[in-house]
Amino acid sequence: MVYVPFVSSLGKRKGGGKGGGKASGSSSSGGTSGSSSSGGTKGSISSGGTSKTTTTYGGGTSKVSTIPSGQLFAGRQTGGGTRTALYGSGYPIGYYPGGVYHHGVAGRGFPFFFWPLVWGSTAGFGAAYLWASILDYGSPNNGSRPGGPEMQMRIESPNAAQVYHIISDRDTVGAMVEPLQTACPDINNQPLLPIPFDGSSGQPKPELAIQYYRASSVALTLNNYNNTASFSDDESLPATPLPSGIDLAFLNCLNTTIGAAVQQQAFWMMCVALLVAVRNAW
Repeated sequence: MVYVPFVSSLGKRKGGGKGGGKASGSSSSGGTSGSSSSGGTKGSISSGGTSKTTTTYGGGTSKVSTIPSGQLFAGRQTGGGTRTALYGSGYPIGYYPGGVYHHGVAGRGFPFFFWPLVWGSTAGFGAAYLWASILDYGSPNNGSRPGGPEMQMRIESPNAAQVYHIISDRDTVGAMVEPLQTACPDINNQPLLPIPFDGSSGQPKPELAIQYYRASSVALTLNNYNNTASFSDDESLPATPLPSGIDLAFLNCLNTTIGAAVQQQAFWMMCVALLVAVRNAW
């Protein structure tokens, strides 16, 4: 059974399970491309004034640093997020290392280097925490966003009974095409196609979000879900339960695949590079 916050009584989830397969071939979407091998689809982002190598199935890093002066968000901390801390909740808050859960993402650091996603100016009337995130991180199409402007990807369950969307930056969404199609072959609308996300009318809204990942920089939405608590700044309000009759096996496949494969810093690559440098020095 899939664990979704406020719905299931299971403990905190970890990546893996059915979505543990590796990508192969190549991945290209939205004008960017990444090489792919048994280690996953690789990419590069600029965050905090430095370049970071990312990869699907990357483990992240426990190292924390401070963004230097002269850079966007100077003084905030980056790093410290590993894949075991990747799952968040049903609100745009995410799981921050140390177990911090609060409504809203404005003013926070970047444990996974990626910025939290924003929902656009038409989302969340009456919820100050949603507006604060727009003031902090700009619109969904902000070109300064690590990984590129936000994108969305429609995912249909078998027979199109339920419609999901994954929303994140361009590179993250593009890199998830192959892992999802490989691990969840019952997806009805293959091949998956990322398209731009700007939060305009007809696009997914925050009340549809059933799960956030990677410190709220990735969201999974369900079209017939309506979490009315997302419109409030009251953190004590419970989220609306998932609708009955959904294909939980399919949802579990999406959830575990995203948790296992979504791009993170390729910390192991830095370790390999260091070992090679030491070897060559001898």
